[in-house]
Amino acid sequence: MGIQLISGAVIVTALLGAVTAFAHPPCGEMPHMQPPPPSFECGPPPPPPPSVVRDQIDDLLEAEQLKVMPLQQKLQKNRHALRKAVAKQPFDEAAVKTLVNEQAKLQAELQLSHLRTQSKINQLMEQNRPSQR
Repeated sequence: MGIQLISGAVIVTALLGAVTAFAHPPCGEMPHMQPPPPSFECGPPPPPPPSVVRDQIDDLLEAEQLKVMPLQQKLQKNRHALRKAVAKQPFDEAAVKTLVNEQAKLQAELQLSHLRTQSKINQLMEQNRPSQR
């Protein structure tokens, strides 16, 4: 008798859980849910930069693209060498480690270049932003 009550309670609980899971849509799709209000800190979006600033930004991006092209080519060659070293039997850990360290240095240089350019773009935008009161 006790086992039948416990197994009945387990079955009822499982059924209720299954019915509830299928009856309610996921949280993001619930009709009564609304997106959160915009933050008060953000304010209105900044106006687009003047065409002169856009041209300067385009020039910066083009210069950076030319500057990092050799880095990207080195990265590609290093990736191919790394794949070959990993596929080679027996596994040469020293060679792979050297290639991995070279890959990390190249990626760091590439990221630094992108961040420098982003900093220059932010500086241009800041200089040409109308003063906020």
